[in-house]
Amino acid sequence: MTTSLAAPPAPPTPAPPASAAPATSVPPTPRPPAAARSRFAILEAALPFIFLLLVALVAAGFMALFLSGS
Repeated sequence: MTTSLAAPPAPPTPAPPASAAPATSVPPTPRPPAAARSRFAILEAALPFIFLLLVALVAAGFMALFLSGS
């Protein structure tokens, strides 16, 4: 009876070299994407002025309609 011998075990692989950067347990969070600006964006501070202009135009329209004398 013959016994077969298994191949000798391979030598252990060396560990990768340590990096110079300190090890952190939490990876840095990615920066959120920049908000895309709309082509027709209206600044928030301009909204009251736009509203007042709209009210003035509507008032002028009603005045022209009722004071035209027809």
